[in-house]
Amino acid sequence: MVIQDALQLMVQGLVDHEDMVSIEETTTGAFTSYEILVEPGEARMVIGRGGSMIKRIRLWAYAAATKQGKRIKVTVRERGNGNGETEVTSS
Repeated sequence: MVIQDALQLMVQGLVDHEDMVSIEETTTGAFTSYEILVEPGEARMVIGRGGSMIKRIRLWAYAAATKQGKRIKVTVRERGNGNGETEVTSS
């Protein structure tokens, strides 16, 4: 839960609609996936120019997970307008 809470705080500081940020955590065996959900048009703020911001977020999350003995994946998605969600993450 520490990683999820920290991701929430980091992302809320980057977007305009901070109350609409949510982090979905899914665990399968020893692997945990974190999906960062933001409002349409705000994923670019989380990803940053050339992916620089999401790379830093992932670096921190991977380091924290390694310290806890976990393997993780972090993705960013924008909420859709009734047509589902659009993944806009960078590698």
